[in-house]
Amino acid sequence: MVSERVGGILKWLVILAVAGGAVWAGLTFWRRPSDTALEFKTTPVTRGDITQFVTANGSLMPVRLVEVGSQISGVITEIKVDFNSQVKSNDVVAQIDPATYERTLRQAEAQLANTKAALEMAQLNFDRARALVQSQLISKSDYDQQRVNLDQAKASVQMQQEDVERA
Repeated sequence: MVSERVGGILKWLVILAVAGGAVWAGLTFWRRPSDTALEFKTTPVTRGDITQFVTANGSLMPVRLVEVGSQISGVITEIKVDFNSQVKSNDVVAQIDPATYERTLRQAEAQLANTKAALEMAQLNFDRARALVQSQLISKSDYDQQRVNLDQAKASVQMQQEDVERA
């Protein structure tokens, strides 16, 4: 029993000695003066401008995003403003090649002239049918057909005039 007790005490004494040595070694290592002295970069005080640069990667988001569009499509021949230029309402920002929409306008005008000629023919046919129906040489249904043809021709002319205005 005594030998067990001596063995247990001896074991604790060894553990305490090792722990104490570790504490002592750590304290002496941390308390010793450092061989490298801190270096400071100094410069004399002078008067001058402060220049500040920021370099960064990423994307910028605008405060307000505005879509710019045109009512007609075509090839852009000239851009009249630079990127980030300030523009106001109704400012011209680009020139579109006029050949495309001028051709569309000429086609609409030609179609209008054709429709007006058809209206004139429908008017002549209606006037002729009116005279013939009064003489009872054509039926009432033939006369009505000529009247409807005249109304359709008038409507076609009106539609073509609107197409010319849009072109």
